[in-house]
Formats: sequence, structure tokens, C-alpha cells
Amino acid sequence: MAVNLRGVFLCTQQAVEVMERNGGGVIVNIGSQAGLTVTRGQGVHYHASKAAISHMTKALPFELGPLGIRINCVAPGVTPDENIAPLIPAELLGQIPLGRPGSPADLAGACAFLASADAAYITGQTLLVDGGISTGAMRATV
Repeated sequence: MAVNLRGVFLCTQQAVEVMERNGGGVIVNIGSQAGLTVTRGQGVHYHASKAAISHMTKALPFELGPLGIRINCVAPGVTPDENIAPLIPAELLGQIPLGRPGSPADLAGACAFLASADAAYITGQTLLVDGGISTGAMRATV
């Protein structure tokens, strides 16, 4: 909770102070698919902290919108680094409709979109970037 939730909260506070002085801005939080869906193996504390990030992102537009600040959240699914990728169970990979785990580039693209002028009327949203896995029931544990 100290890092996953409190860290995001404190960073948001600091960013808002700067953005308010500069007439607005965009915040893109990083949450997790685990904040919107529940699976075995990730722990209640992880699910709760990531759900809180999504809800904080949903509640803050009422305070930040009038300041010219948009806030959204990107919620990655299975996005391993090269060290973890070989450890992902084949059963889990088989449940991802796009047939592969996510990559940092997938997340960067989503963040860039939400920060861009193309998303100027989007705020308070959590965008799942999970290859479609949350559309079905996940059975494997990570």
C-alpha cells in the first residue's frame, strides 16, 4: 500500500501543484488489470491497492478538471520483462486473446495516447492494456 497507492497519491499531489501553476496538464497513472479483475496468486493487498488507483483516477476529475488537468490510468495485464517472460505458464499465455504477453511499447503507446491532444476529452478513465485477457475468466496463477 505504501508504494502502490500512497506513492501514486503523493506523486499526483506534487504534479497537481506544478500543473496548477502552469495552467493545466495530464496525469497518467499506472495501475494493473488486478485492480479491475481478481485472480489467484497476486494477493489481496495488491488487488486492493491497484483498485484504489483506478478509483482515485475516477474521483479526481471532479477536483482537477476545473484546474485544466486531466487524469487517466493505464492498467496493464501480463507484461513481463525478459527475465520473467520464460516463467509465464503456457496455460496463462493461452488465455490471452492476442496470443502474447504485453510489452513496454504497448504500455507506452497507451500512455502517449492518453497524454495527447487526441484524448483531450478523456478523463477519469482506466484503460486496460491486457491483450483482451480480462474479457474471459483467467484460470492460471502467476
